Amino acid sequence: MARGDFKTDVTCGLENLPVFVDTGGASGGDGWRKFKYSPENVSGPGAALDPSEITFPGCDCLSSSCQLDSCLCLQRHGSAYTDDLRLTSSATRQEAGFSKPLFECNIMCKCGDSCKNRVVQRGLAYRFEVFETELKGCGLRTLELIPQGSFVCEYAGEVLSSAEAHGDYGVRVLAI
Repeated sequence: MARGDFKTDVTCGLENLPVFVDTGGASGGDGWRKFKYSPENVSGPGAALDPSEITFPGCDCLSSSCQLDSCLCLQRHGSAYTDDLRLTSSATRQEAGFSKPLFECNIMCKCGDSCKNRVVQRGLAYRFEVFETELKGCGLRTLELIPQGSFVCEYAGEVLSSAEAHGDYGVRVLAI
């Protein structure tokens, strides 16, 4: 296990598990302080973020977990997860050198939060630590073994306009 500062949770309680800081980094462990944590995407200056542009119509399932024979989401996109909530082999198959996107039941669905087609939305399932590298700034590492095919974390952050993406910034948004 890494030697973290188990008092500082960079998520400030916004995740279901804390993410601690290794204060033994290159600059004394303070590099992470220039980030503001967010568990979801945030619109930056000049950038539009409209979830309805990327969210598909939901299912009408009334059970706690969707089934292929009755779920519009699973029928439309296929099941990405096994019963133990790991990626299926078809979900990791690459097409033209890239993995296919995964589609989960979403806020527009009637199924419950415990639906097995809602893995990413459950948040962190493993403990992590922010650390500083000597040359590349902050990094993230796991504090426990993660089984192959398991969901690790969502990479989210500030959505930038093209013009903003080429500029220089002060405070950044850190999301894992």
